[in-house]
Amino acid sequence: DPSDPLHYSQLLASDQLTRERNAGRTLHGLVEAPVRFPPTYKYHHGEGGGGETAVGNADAVGDAEALGKWDWAPHRWPSWCDRILYLDSSTASVQPHTYTALPLQRTSDHRPVALAVSIPSKPLSSKMKAPFPLNPHWKADRAAARQRELVVGVLAWLGLTWEGRAAVLVALVGSLGGWAVLRSLIAF
Repeated sequence: DPSDPLHYSQLLASDQLTRERNAGRTLHGLVEAPVRFPPTYKYHHGEGGGGETAVGNADAVGDAEALGKWDWAPHRWPSWCDRILYLDSSTASVQPHTYTALPLQRTSDHRPVALAVSIPSKPLSSKMKAPFPLNPHWKADRAAARQRELVVGVLAWLGLTWEGRAAVLVALVGSLGGWAVLRSLIAF
């Protein structure tokens, strides 16, 4: 029963994407059709196909209860990792018809989702504005951030991995050996 606090639909309010969109921190201007299907991740592939059969044949309305319990992996919280969001305009509205999870594929632990919509024949407004100011120096900022990422990554590799520490040791031994060779050549 969807009103039961243990029903999967109760998880949607705690879903990360739902929380971040409601707080206005991501995907500004995008909308999603109502989610009425169970979480799409992470399913457990059990022996004999019992879990896959229940998941694969259930529809988005909730026939899973009639076919058997949902077979989510016990070490993960079920979640809606597969989502479809779209840009809707106030001048020409996109009409969603079906938003559902497709059957579980044997090669994946996700259920893919599908959205069927009607798109208006007139073009959507091209004069949409960003909900935040744009940084005119974004390319330089991105290049500087990439350089910092590389430096931190190399330092982390050198200090935190066995291979990195071995490379530092080889470089030190090689430097000391080169210095000793040069010093002996100068002494002659």
